[in-house]
Amino acid sequence: MKYKLCFLIVCLSVVPCASVFAAIGGVTPDGVDSPDGFAPGLLGLWYGGVRTFDDNPAKNDIQTHELKAEYGVTDHWTPGIWADFTREPDQTVYFKDVTVDSTFQLWEPEEKWLDAAVRAQYTHNFQSGIADTVTAKLLLEKQFGQFLHRANIGALQAVGANATGGPDLSFLWSSRYLLNDHFRPGLEIQSDFGKDGQIVGSMDKQQHFVGPAAYGKITDDIIYRAAYLFGVSNASAQSALRLQLLYLKDF
Repeated sequence: MKYKLCFLIVCLSVVPCASVFAAIGGVTPDGVDSPDGFAPGLLGLWYGGVRTFDDNPAKNDIQTHELKAEYGVTDHWTPGIWADFTREPDQTVYFKDVTVDSTFQLWEPEEKWLDAAVRAQYTHNFQSGIADTVTAKLLLEKQFGQFLHRANIGALQAVGANATGGPDLSFLWSSRYLLNDHFRPGLEIQSDFGKDGQIVGSMDKQQHFVGPAAYGKITDDIIYRAAYLFGVSNASAQSALRLQLLYLKDF
């Protein structure tokens, strides 16, 4: 199985110095990932950054910078490890947590009507009083002609002594037009439904974003994805900018 260039992305890794990017309090406008993993022997190094913009100082200039490494072990298994660096309003960037994950591709691309994979993640938080988390995601993809559609459905649960409530449910959607290898315009919808009462409560207690995106490759080894998303609920920042870069190396 060859790695698809259209799988660029995962909101996230290479140089954590892009202070023009960032995250949101509850939901980070993340990359919408493909179920098609790396070919055996292929190493991927990610940088991802997000930055929020809002008139409210409490939601303005929140940042997240992520560095990630993924490696194709088999045709169906791609493990990874990544680190998060976060900046809250009026603070400096600090090291937040480390995540280990594994993506299990359920079948070969286009073998069935819908491409699918599952991803399992464990995050260890280094901040005092903040619980670790486990996350399960379902990654889906389908191409219709020149249009590619992806959906990621996730559930995050806090674990350990400081765990409270949950799970936190999320839904991410991406549609793009396959114009050429270097530029594929698209649209993203990202929702964090919160946990417990937020899931069935008012939409304004949840975080919802929608906006334009672009995907493609800069060179044969470097792939990008970018998005500018607008918050459409009161809990969201008014807007957020996201950039992700992926460097590929075959061993």
